[in-house]
Amino acid sequence: MLCRGQRKREEKLFEESTVELDHSEFKLLQALFFQHTGISLSDRKKQLVIARLAKRVRLYQFDSFYQYYCFVKQDAAAKGCGEGELQHFIDRLTTHETSFFREPKHFEFLAHTIKADFGHNQPLSIWSGACSTGEEPYSIAMTVANHIDHNNWQIVASDISTDVLNQAKSRRFSRQDVESIPLHYRLDHCLMGTGNKQDQVKIKKTLATKIAFTQINLAKGLPIMPAFDFIFLRNVLIYFEDDIKHQIISRLAAKLKPKGYLLLGHSESLLNHPKLKQVQPTVYRLVG
Repeated sequence: MLCRGQRKREEKLFEESTVELDHSEFKLLQALFFQHTGISLSDRKKQLVIARLAKRVRLYQFDSFYQYYCFVKQDAAAKGCGEGELQHFIDRLTTHETSFFREPKHFEFLAHTIKADFGHNQPLSIWSGACSTGEEPYSIAMTVANHIDHNNWQIVASDISTDVLNQAKSRRFSRQDVESIPLHYRLDHCLMGTGNKQDQVKIKKTLATKIAFTQINLAKGLPIMPAFDFIFLRNVLIYFEDDIKHQIISRLAAKLKPKGYLLLGHSESLLNHPKLKQVQPTVYRLVG
């Protein structure tokens, strides 16, 4: 679901677009997006595709979305994912709905578990697997920083979109964005703007240094990474078809430390995976 402001902006872009997208062109773009992300765009997303790609079509002065499709495909063949126009294409069609301390019971579980099991300099590693603009990994970092008595911990935060990763790295948010951060965390970890920047908030650098941001395409296999005590992958699997979803879960399970935890979104469930046992709703632990 898009926020009201983003929906209005996309409706405006749709109205401004002078290039039509016919069904065959939409199918080509749909297939190209699936090829490089594993994410299925439903036929209901046609207007969204127009709104989000019209600016790129106008930028290159193309007469059709088909010309843009050919350009992206050729660029992808030359440069691969993560670079060039293919990355812009992916950035604009991926959905990034997030907020600080979204689904708060997960952070309550994290706080309780790390306080009980990760004291006395016990190393702790956490992966935020679809970090979007950074609200999730910063929420994780605030929780960890306030519930263990040592500094031997690290967070990896990844996303397929370079745009949102750059935004996350900036550490900048609006006052409205941070309203869902508990007050004591805000006082400990946020710098509130003043004067003409009074609507701006910045996450303190001391907290941000505990997070390594990196681009990862979950549907294309994982890079060499250490094992993790916790993996957050919330409200992401709903965008994938079942076979790709199972592949992703298997890859994540292989990246968990013994008895490590996988946390999914409350709109998702995980059934009959041989190595993951549910310990509470949407929280699973590696077994065996």
